[in-house]
Amino acid sequence: MKAPLTHRHTPISRFWGGAVGLFLVFSACFLFHLTRVQAAETDLEQKYQQARQSFLQLEKSHDKSERRSWENVIERFKEIYKKHPQTVWGEKAMFMVGRAAYHLYRLSGEEADLETALDHLSRLVNHYPQSVLADDALYLTALIQLEHRKDPDQARKTLQRLIKDYPKGDMKKRAEELLAARDSKKSAVEPLSPSESGGRTTAPDEGGKSTKPEAAPQALPMVTGLRHWSTPLYTRIVVDVEEKITYRSKLLKKDPATDKPERLYLDIYPARMAPTIAPLIIQDGLLRGARIGQYDASTVRVVLDIETIKGYKIFFLENPFRLIVDVSGKEKPAEKEGAAVPSDKEKEREKKLSLAQQLGLGVKRIVIDPGHGGKDTGAIGKDGTYEKNLTLILAKKLAQRVKEELNLEVILTRDTDRFIPLEERTAIANTRHADLFISIHLNASLNPQTEGVETYFLNLTSDEDSIRVAARENATSTKRIGDLQKILKDLMLNTKIDESSRLAGHVQKRLVEALNEKFAPVKSHGVKQAPFYVLIGAQMPAVLVEASFLSNDRERERLLQEGYQDQIVEGILKGIEAYIKETKITG
Repeated sequence: MKAPLTHRHTPISRFWGGAVGLFLVFSACFLFHLTRVQAAETDLEQKYQQARQSFLQLEKSHDKSERRSWENVIERFKEIYKKHPQTVWGEKAMFMVGRAAYHLYRLSGEEADLETALDHLSRLVNHYPQSVLADDALYLTALIQLEHRKDPDQARKTLQRLIKDYPKGDMKKRAEELLAARDSKKSAVEPLSPSESGGRTTAPDEGGKSTKPEAAPQALPMVTGLRHWSTPLYTRIVVDVEEKITYRSKLLKKDPATDKPERLYLDIYPARMAPTIAPLIIQDGLLRGARIGQYDASTVRVVLDIETIKGYKIFFLENPFRLIVDVSGKEKPAEKEGAAVPSDKEKEREKKLSLAQQLGLGVKRIVIDPGHGGKDTGAIGKDGTYEKNLTLILAKKLAQRVKEELNLEVILTRDTDRFIPLEERTAIANTRHADLFISIHLNASLNPQTEGVETYFLNLTSDEDSIRVAARENATSTKRIGDLQKILKDLMLNTKIDESSRLAGHVQKRLVEALNEKFAPVKSHGVKQAPFYVLIGAQMPAVLVEASFLSNDRERERLLQEGYQDQIVEGILKGIEAYIKETKITG
């Protein structure tokens, strides 16, 4: 009788069996560890964002009794950087300790609070010299040295260090302006007569009140800067303010008797002016310049000397707080000689077309805006992928194809990893006379299962998801989005809304089609509307594309693939092309 067959374990088979087993155990342990690390990263980000939201809420208050709340926020930030010193959230938390302690000092006047602020700002620069916030820390340090330490020599050294060590930082330009302002002679702001000092009052607080609160001198918000972008037909002026304020504006007629030009003045209160602000000399045929001064103990006055304007709009943005003044000029009337007389049929057809369609909208120049950049990372995937890096890749790819295939001029708001304020992006499009504005972003959700694409245009909304997305992209809260919508009605032109909606429709349709060609199924969330800061004031059709969810595992992995990136670009490109063709046909 034959013995039953048995498997003989040779030394080699035993070796490989053990190796495979060890590999499987190691892999399981590695995946378990990776999952825990990713979960910890998400938890750390949530702790930071919660502390930051508490900071933003306190920032609106001038109440000295809030000291305990301020100290609580500072301790929360300290806990983050002490426990996680080698993370981006640790760096940000250290900067926020300095910023929060400075705000507390301005309420309390206690020297210990100012020392805490300076200490943490200095530690950030020395311990994390490569941090994207290092130049911000130096700039705030210089302001403190000027305003509170009364040490202009040390402030100059700090600013010079900023310019030398961070030549590509977003605070370099402000540092240079600050140094120049110290060497220039500031213009005084002339008082207005009682009859001139009325005007419209707008208060961006929850209650809508415009009364001036009593405040100790150290508690007054500081006006820290004037910025501008200008052409003969458009000027945007930004007034940077440390905290929320109230403002009042009035347009004064030209006074030949006193040889004074037409003027627009803006009173900001309660506020005090930083000693470093210089007047703006514009001289573009639209404005002569902008002057700023301390009108009284608690009011800062900005005066715009006007050559010729068609109209103006004033609104505010938050985080950080700033007032935006958009001034538009009068275009010269078009030549009418030799113009063909339209038939009755053509006249009837034109009545049914929007203004942009009647003009034919000869699209020649497009501004493409890669969302975020520099210290503003945008959404962060759980593997550490930054939205700002992917939007730049997509924008560059799109720019190249628009040039090659549509033969259009393309302007990128940024072509490197640098921070650009949202209001500057729109100003770039307006001053460069863009015909279309496309802002590229990636979405994020607390629900990791959420996926898909959506395209937005500027308008009011009651949709909670749209409000959430706008709040994230604006770096503000959903409550502040609600407040923002109250002022949007006066800022938006129906023609731009209609054309932007049409552009968004084409982009969304072609984007979904392109992605479904190779990556089906891709969910379409459709065309939506929301109050995005980056779209406010755009003088051309403008849309914001959320081109996938970085918070979704599958879409995050796809976003790192060149093939997926190319399909996103293909969709946006075809959407732009379809919009242009439709406009030419109907026009």
